[in-house]
Amino acid sequence: WFGAYDYGLVRYANDTFTILTEEDGLPSRYGIIWDMLEDGKGNLWLATHLGGLIRYDGDSFAHFEDSGLPSKIRSFLMDASGNLWLASSEGVVRYDGHEAIKYKIPGAYGAHKIIQRQDGSIWFTTPDKLARFSADEVTLYPLPGGSYFPSMHEDRSGELWIAGRGSITRFDGERFHFFDAASEAIIYNILEDPSGSLWFSSFGAGVFRLQDGRLQTLTEAGDGLGSDDVTIGAVDDHGDVWLPTMEGISRFDGDRVLNLTQASGLPGGTAEELLRDSRGHWWFGMGSSGVVRYDGQQLTTFDREHGLAGDRVTSLLEDRQGRVWIGTDAGLTSYDG
Repeated sequence: WFGAYDYGLVRYANDTFTILTEEDGLPSRYGIIWDMLEDGKGNLWLATHLGGLIRYDGDSFAHFEDSGLPSKIRSFLMDASGNLWLASSEGVVRYDGHEAIKYKIPGAYGAHKIIQRQDGSIWFTTPDKLARFSADEVTLYPLPGGSYFPSMHEDRSGELWIAGRGSITRFDGERFHFFDAASEAIIYNILEDPSGSLWFSSFGAGVFRLQDGRLQTLTEAGDGLGSDDVTIGAVDDHGDVWLPTMEGISRFDGDRVLNLTQASGLPGGTAEELLRDSRGHWWFGMGSSGVVRYDGQQLTTFDREHGLAGDRVTSLLEDRQGRVWIGTDAGLTSYDG
């Protein structure tokens, strides 16, 4: 399934694409499909920017605009009991299929990041608060100094981490424990590697690694990072951490930083999407410069001239058959080579 911006919902099955639009019952002006999930009954649920919550059962669409649900849903998840938890600009909503229960979160920006922890509790973040939902009770924990739309991650040991503007914080259930990051850093992503180390990628201050309670900073000037603006991150089978930056791809092997840049054969643009396929190849979505495949030795660029639907890559996915799907601003391309 693929969600297209104000174009429709796209299904691919048996080598055939089917586009579902308003003529098939999809509500008009739903805007962006932010998130999708499938429930245990095979229903597909859509969280949209303007159309609220939408369900597709394989035959028809159901639009829950009269159920007291928000019209702008940023993210959602389904808990073990089948309840949907929705994060929106209006706060948090729990929907059991019949009744919508709203939890108002103080502040102007509502709820953003949402996770379900190992103990089954639901947690949300806002720009300045951490919220815990358990047994129909809501507990709010003010984030000291605010965190600017913080990221949130539960590590393998069950510790909760929150990172945002200039701060990295561990929450033990009662108190926040701080690790000082550069004040100008805006942390977007948290990654856990196989050793249990945590990586925090930032815009403006490089990347931070937290290992055995010690915070290390990797930067352009001090460690040879491609740029101090790091978008996302991923780990390979050897434990090396790959970090797309504004100036190419940086790889940290535990001792040093190695870079792939335009001098190495990368096209211009910023790597905004990252995928490691089942063959061990890396795929880099290079902003408006197409997609690059790296087999460990050679960089190969695919753009519109090579059959890519469009040059701006918005998403990457490998399916069970090993095909790599490349979403672009002008359509979808699959690669099976």
